[in-house]
Amino acid sequence: MEGGGFEFAPEVADLNQYWFSTKTIAALVNEASTATTAVAGHKPLLALVSCPSVYFSLSPELRAVSVVLEIDRKWEKDPGFVYYDFNHPLALPEKLLGAATFVLIDPPFITR
Repeated sequence: MEGGGFEFAPEVADLNQYWFSTKTIAALVNEASTATTAVAGHKPLLALVSCPSVYFSLSPELRAVSVVLEIDRKWEKDPGFVYYDFNHPLALPEKLLGAATFVLIDPPFITR
């Protein structure tokens, strides 16, 4: 698969990592930005599961209220990084359970 619109890092085929196109990233970032005001009375938390191309395309303000749940540890120094493995879907930090006001999921290709 040819690279998408995310130039921050190369795609990793062994992790089924393929980036969205620039147009799709823009649409998903727009959707995420509208979600920060969609839930009245709750502090927004955007959870982007296997979507680093979207996470790193968010504005600094949106990234401050977002986490990226990802298996690829190359981004683990980012404050919003949360290690996540689809083979253990319920292995989440307790502070994230039921906390997200917006969830975007781009699961890897599952062969089972």
